[in-house]
Amino acid sequence: MARPYARRDDRVKYWEIAAFVGDADIICEDCARAQWCDEAVDTVIDGEINPDDEDYTHDHEGNAIGVVFSGSEALTEIDAWNDARSTWEREHKAWDADLETALEIAAPGTIRSIIDTFYDREPQEPDYDDFRRHCGNCGAEL
Repeated sequence: MARPYARRDDRVKYWEIAAFVGDADIICEDCARAQWCDEAVDTVIDGEINPDDEDYTHDHEGNAIGVVFSGSEALTEIDAWNDARSTWEREHKAWDADLETALEIAAPGTIRSIIDTFYDREPQEPDYDDFRRHCGNCGAEL
């Protein structure tokens, strides 16, 4: 399904919508349409949100339905990403120190095998895309 676009503020530029949010739930468009109906989702996309219109712009608990635009940090488990990145930096620093020590005490002719061995064990940098949020209902990547 093609992603919808919505006007942001009164500017002419349109922004790609990646997900919908009601309370703390972030869900994809298909699940939003199933959960809140097409008319509610279309009303939110068109920016015709009326605080008094509980039927079409609020979820079942009365929370306003909103959108999450593509590129938003809300689409990333930022705390998990920061933890993984910090762990990788610590591991990589220790790996660098171990390699340096091994090369300092290496016997002549063994440096190439030491380097090959160490590069096979080099910690891999975490991929930012591995920390993207998924739909709270169906699990699809947002």
